[in-house]
Amino acid sequence: MKRIFLNTILGIGLLSGSTWLYVGQTQANRPIELPASNIPAARKTHTEPIIYFFTRDDCLYCRPMHRLANQLHQQGHTIYVVDASRQDLVRRYGVSAYPTFLVIEGDTIVRRVIGLTTKERILGQH
Repeated sequence: MKRIFLNTILGIGLLSGSTWLYVGQTQANRPIELPASNIPAARKTHTEPIIYFFTRDDCLYCRPMHRLANQLHQQGHTIYVVDASRQDLVRRYGVSAYPTFLVIEGDTIVRRVIGLTTKERILGQH
């Protein structure tokens, strides 16, 4: 299973086909611009939607959604897992409940899915 866990801001890597990025508590006070500035130039033309998964450690409903996020990653989707301690990103995207999935195409949020869900709902295939 290919995963990238971002423990330092310089630890970003590129997987062939999909990206799994964990933005955890260790970066709670560090700025991180997602996705454009962290994706190499070759990937900036990526036309697939980018999925953000906002989660918390103490969230009971987030646990099964981690498995769903992993399935989406294995299917080749670009997904960023963002911990609730990243208040800069929580405020920026207006996240008020957990778990929350945001599907972003270009600079536009095209879908916001809150709570327990299915991959079909996240991908807009329901």
